[in-house]
Amino acid sequence: MENTLTLLENWRYGHKSRSVFINADDGYGASCWTVKLFGHGKEVYAAETSFWEHKTIPENVVFVVDGNSDDDWPGLEAVILAAIKKAEELEL
Repeated sequence: MENTLTLLENWRYGHKSRSVFINADDGYGASCWTVKLFGHGKEVYAAETSFWEHKTIPENVVFVVDGNSDDDWPGLEAVILAAIKKAEELEL
């Protein structure tokens, strides 16, 4: 996780006008980690899920799907890495 946080910091400070928002609501075990990266008037939204995958999501949204059950969550590190990857793809 330490390397992932370093990657996130490097992304954040790599250019001006970038920001990061990380959230996990209290949903009695049903909430997921969400990571939003903002930069240059664009944003990337990434969220973890183990039970939902949608085929027609916008290009700036990533759902990190892992595992085979409702209790097998991908975790914060996977969500951060997916957000960074998508931000780099979109040249955010």
